[in-house]
Amino acid sequence: MSSTQTEQTSSRLKREDWLKHALESLRREGVSGLRVEPLARSLGVTTGSFYWHFKDRQDLLDSLLDHWTEKMTRAVARRMTSEEEPEEQLRLLVEEVAVEEWSRYEIAIRNWATFDSHARRSTRKVDECRLGYVTGLFLQLGFDQDDAEMRARTLLFCNLGEAAFSIRESSDKRLETARRQLAILTADCI
Repeated sequence: MSSTQTEQTSSRLKREDWLKHALESLRREGVSGLRVEPLARSLGVTTGSFYWHFKDRQDLLDSLLDHWTEKMTRAVARRMTSEEEPEEQLRLLVEEVAVEEWSRYEIAIRNWATFDSHARRSTRKVDECRLGYVTGLFLQLGFDQDDAEMRARTLLFCNLGEAAFSIRESSDKRLETARRQLAILTADCI
């Protein structure tokens, strides 16, 4: 790539592009793989592009956690404003999670949280947001508080467990599994 092409690529590269790329790198390599030069090289730009968007590596790490947290909580917030009935909201949620593979970053983020307080706070915030929303939907379906929370936890733990499972399945298979899990968890009310 010529220096002119690199400059053009670098000028078009946005902070969001760096964050998306860093999130994928985190998923593949863990937090130790988030180093400035290798990230820039894999994007085909100079480190100057990185420093245009981030003060330093720590700024990238903090921004990445904030980006993931905001992305995960925004998805829940979007669902919370939905006008659909609770069972439809649950169905749409499990289908979106299965198809979009939201959980693909969970293992890397949670591994990071074992030794980093910011990552731990981020996962806690996302977990509380998810649990509150899904518990609320089960409450709306008529389950008492204890059953609603148990069902919400079960649904969320299934998704986290699927992320840790080493067998990769097709989107159709993930969708079928998610629908069956939901059918089991809502069997007593629908």
